[in-house]
Parts: sequence; structure tokens; C-alpha cells
Amino acid sequence: MEPVTVGLRNGGQALEEYLLLVHRDADLSELTELEDKNLLVGLGINHKTALMWLDVLLMQQGLPVAQNMFQTTKKVFKPAQAVFPVFFRQSDACIVTRRAFETMVELNPQIGEQLKPLASSPSFLPDLMCYRQKYDEAAKDLILSSALKLHTKIEGRQMLGLFRVDKIGRFKPSYLDNLIQLIATYDELSAAVEEE
Repeated sequence: MEPVTVGLRNGGQALEEYLLLVHRDADLSELTELEDKNLLVGLGINHKTALMWLDVLLMQQGLPVAQNMFQTTKKVFKPAQAVFPVFFRQSDACIVTRRAFETMVELNPQIGEQLKPLASSPSFLPDLMCYRQKYDEAAKDLILSSALKLHTKIEGRQMLGLFRVDKIGRFKPSYLDNLIQLIATYDELSAAVEEE
């Protein structure tokens, strides 16, 4: 597979950070205090990287991975489905993108007053479009040029909106640096835990 394009959001950004949020009044300031609590992950289908990041944070502190640490870990599609239960004290913690959280704070400043980040991740690439390496060059060029222009037409913007993307941009290998490091750290920590 050959990486070709990425989704750009928030003024042309390809990478996203994740935030682990808790309520300010919940008296939670350390990861250890989240044991047996409830976690919501509001990232739709893009939850795997965020959960791997959280597992690395937990293992680095000698804690069990999220699946064993939390009483429940529930994945929801929309960020609001994760943030509002924490805001209303119906759940203990959530993970959403920084962009989603900041957008919600703009719409409702009380969210920013009541919720605080317990941890924030490095920036990761949330999505990527690839071609088969032997894909027809003419077809690839046609698809690529069309994809890069999607944001210039109403229909294209509507389609991009389904994927929560402002426009399509070209892939850069550096976009994967933090993810490669995360996977290497995860594998190293997981191996060390298995040896114990």
C-alpha cells in the first residue's frame, strides 16, 4: 500500500491531539485515581490510537491497561456523547480530540470551566488514504487531483463533512512519526509486562 492523502481539519491541520478529561469537582488529579471508574471514548471509529496512547500512559505508571483499569470503557461516536456525561457527573472521564473539546467550549464556555484535562497526547494522524502500489497511474492521478479539489464545491464540502474533514491534503511521511513511536513504546511496555 502507498499512502497518498490525509484529511485536513482546523485550518489545514492533519494531526490531532487527544485529551483525557475529568470533572473539576471530581477530585481526580492522577491516573491512579481513575481505577474502577467509567471511561467514555468519543472518537467514533478513530478510537484505537487514543486507547493505545492511554494504555502507554497507564503502563508507564505501573498501572493496568485501560481494559483492566476502568470499570467500563465505552466507545461512542460523537464527542458530545462523551463530554456531556462527564460534565453532568454521569461518567468519570472521557477521551476526545482537543479540537472537538475546544469547539464545544466555544459553544458552551461552562464546559471549559467544569472539565479539565488530566492528560494530553502528542499529535497523531487520525486517517489516511492509500492506493495499491501497482494501481493504474492515470487513475491514481485523476482521483488525487479530484480529491484535492473537493473542498471547492458545495457537494464536495458536504461529502467531506461526513468525515469531519475540511479538505484533503497530500500525505507527508513525518505525519506518522508520533504513531510509530507510540507503537514502539506500546510493544516495549507490553513485552515488559508479560515478562513480569
